[in-house]
Amino acid sequence: MFNLSLKLGRVPQLWKTSCIVPVPKTPHPKELNSYRPVALTSHLMKTLERLVLMPICARCAFNTIQPRLLGTQFVRVQGFESDRLLCSTGAPQGTVLAPFLFTLYTADFSYNTPSCHLQKFSDDSAVVGLITDGDDREYRGFIQDFADWCLRNNLQINAGKTKELVVDFRRRRHSPPAPVSIQGTDIDTVKSYKYLGVHLNDSLDWSDNT
Repeated sequence: MFNLSLKLGRVPQLWKTSCIVPVPKTPHPKELNSYRPVALTSHLMKTLERLVLMPICARCAFNTIQPRLLGTQFVRVQGFESDRLLCSTGAPQGTVLAPFLFTLYTADFSYNTPSCHLQKFSDDSAVVGLITDGDDREYRGFIQDFADWCLRNNLQINAGKTKELVVDFRRRRHSPPAPVSIQGTDIDTVKSYKYLGVHLNDSLDWSDNT
């Protein structure tokens, strides 16, 4: 059955049927946004996904992925002939292929210069910029380009959850920089922020993390 599914580039509807389980994001959730929908898929589907994932790995917010764009990305990056199969599986949270497919979907946007770069880990993205002599044009332009790219690719940036952490190495005190704006929303500047399990602060010491 697996070989036939791979050959035809199709997945039986029953294998794709999943049970959506709301998993709380906070200890005491009070609204719908406090839950994360995780899909419990069938064991057959998970087994097929793992079989597909192994050769792919050797060669090289999830619900908004566009199958048409994903198929194009897959052929361009991997040269994989059965991209129709991957597009038909979908990529809801909780599936085996979801992190890989999302990473592949966003692979064509990257940025890396001596003063700015984009740090990505699946759907957690961080823009890192070094501002010298008050010239932040590249940093702000880079953020705008990233926001525009997300809009073109049907990916939404949650500006309310996005934060900016400013580390000032200058000895003299200066007024804080103007806030960064994403899609008309000013981003809050914070003293500390938790990124990928590590608590970072504007002093770059380990006090908050400890």
